[in-house]
Amino acid sequence: MILIGCAALVTVALFNLSSIANKNKEALGRKASLGELTVSVMDGVGIRAKNLAVADDPAFSTGAFVKIAELRLTVRLWPLLWKEFRLKRLTVAKPVITVIRDEQGNYNFGSFAATTAKQPESKEQSGERRAERREARDRGESDRGAIPALIALAKIVDGEIRYVEPEKNLDLTIKRHD
Repeated sequence: MILIGCAALVTVALFNLSSIANKNKEALGRKASLGELTVSVMDGVGIRAKNLAVADDPAFSTGAFVKIAELRLTVRLWPLLWKEFRLKRLTVAKPVITVIRDEQGNYNFGSFAATTAKQPESKEQSGERRAERREARDRGESDRGAIPALIALAKIVDGEIRYVEPEKNLDLTIKRHD
């Protein structure tokens, strides 16, 4: 039974993989690209994505804002069968983030907030979201620990952050190799 469920899950995931990059482009307001994407059911349900990239704001550069050589996400199988998402492991290999500050003091990541602000929720959507949070709270569930838990389960390998201020001829790179 579990094997059939896993096979169905993998089939559905593979069927929907082609639309992931397009949905991310709509959500981010920037071009997003994705190389190879694979799904696995060994050691939990896992997704491995290679060569992910999110374009920079065109007002700042024509390059990538974020590039990730490989991202591996594994969730626990048993809770997933009960529609619970429990992260088991997250590995981000060779991420490169480029932060650019223009002469007015604006950063290239500032347009992400502007993109989400352009898409306000309707009263019905925000009401549904509040009701979901209230129901989760009543069940004793909370998402307050979600970010610290994600950070605790995440492993970043060979990361790089680049900070650029073109008008000052400043180009700093911080690298971490694990």
